[in-house]
Amino acid sequence: QTSSSVDCSGFIGLTINGEDCFMKKEKIYFDVFNKVIEITGVEKEVLNHSQCENGTDARYLLVNALNKLGMTDTEVSVLLGKTRQSVGYLRHNYKKSDKWMLANQWKELRKWLESEYFSCK
Repeated sequence: QTSSSVDCSGFIGLTINGEDCFMKKEKIYFDVFNKVIEITGVEKEVLNHSQCENGTDARYLLVNALNKLGMTDTEVSVLLGKTRQSVGYLRHNYKKSDKWMLANQWKELRKWLESEYFSCK
C-alpha cells in the first residue's frame, strides 16, 4: 500500500527527536487539555463550559497550543465542542492575552510543548 492511499485524516504529523511521527489528534488534544488543567488549576468543566475569566484563559491556552501543533480551527472546534468561529475569535481576538499570569502560563505550556513534541514559536 502506497502512502498516498493511506487515510491520515485522524492523525497529525510531528517531528519528535528528528523522526516523523503520526499521532491521533484526539490523543494530542487530551494530552494538551490535561496539561492546561495542570498549569491553570481550573476544573475540566470550567475549561469546557464556563464563561468565567479563568475558563476563558484556559481555553485560550488550549486553542493556541493546538494551533501551534498544526491543528486547524475546524479540528479544534470539533474536539472542543465549540463553533469554528468561536475558536477563531478566541485565537485571534482574545484581548487579555497580555495579562501577566496568562503570559507565564503560556511560557510554561510552550516549554512543555517543546519538550514533548517539537520547537514552537
